Amino acid sequence: MEILITGATGFIGSRVSSMLVERGYNVKHYIGEINNPPLNEDYFKTTNIVLHLAAKNDEVRKGRENDDYISVN
Repeated sequence: MEILITGATGFIGSRVSSMLVERGYNVKHYIGEINNPPLNEDYFKTTNIVLHLAAKNDEVRKGRENDDYISVN
C-alpha cells in the first residue's frame, strides 16, 4: 500500500512518516504547493491513501491574505 503525506517534513508529518515506514508501508512525501491540484494530479494518482498534514503557520501567514492560509489548513 502506498501512502502519500503532505507536510512530511513538518513536526507531525515527519513523525507519522517514520512510524509508517517502520511498519512497512511505502511512503511518498509531497513537498510543494498544495493549492494547485491540476499540476499535482499525476502525483496523487498512484497512491492509496493521502494524509494531508501540510499547514501554513503564523510565520508564513504574515503578509498574505487569509484565503491562502485557510485554503491550505
